[in-house]
Amino acid sequence: MLDIVPNCMGDDAIANRLREQLGAAIENLEPYEPYSNWGDARFIARCANNMLQRSKWTDIGEGTLAYQPAADEAAHFAAMEEKRGEFLRSTEIEARISLAMGREGEHATASTARDAVEYAEGDLPDDSDTDALKSRSTRLITTALLVARDGDDELLATHEKWVRQVISIALEEQSDRGG
Repeated sequence: MLDIVPNCMGDDAIANRLREQLGAAIENLEPYEPYSNWGDARFIARCANNMLQRSKWTDIGEGTLAYQPAADEAAHFAAMEEKRGEFLRSTEIEARISLAMGREGEHATASTARDAVEYAEGDLPDDSDTDALKSRSTRLITTALLVARDGDDELLATHEKWVRQVISIALEEQSDRGG
């Protein structure tokens, strides 16, 4: 949607009406939140409105315009990008952990075990999982098993206490269920 905004920056009846109506609609919206993203109408509306203002664009040469967001909007964009990067990193390592448990392929390596234990940050399985599959606890248990199975001697020596704690918690939980 925002890709078409630059096409509406002219000084004509349609563009002026769009700016007027969007500006009026924003007046009725609550401010966007620090967690707001492209799925939040409050954020999208304000970005689109700002992008419709010719004063927010600079000519970078050869007739090409570049959007220059306000400082608070630029900071929000940066925070969104940081969260996106964190999400991508966590998705990638969680996929590698899952693939490594298959015992085959390129992911069942000491490198995956090292990255997984770094990602675990010393956390222990507990009752903080919000899903029925206990994804977080399962990932931590899987990571401990990867360190024991695929980790090199140095990695296991460094994290042996944590691995033992995680495995102990997993076994206690299993016995609590009558298993």
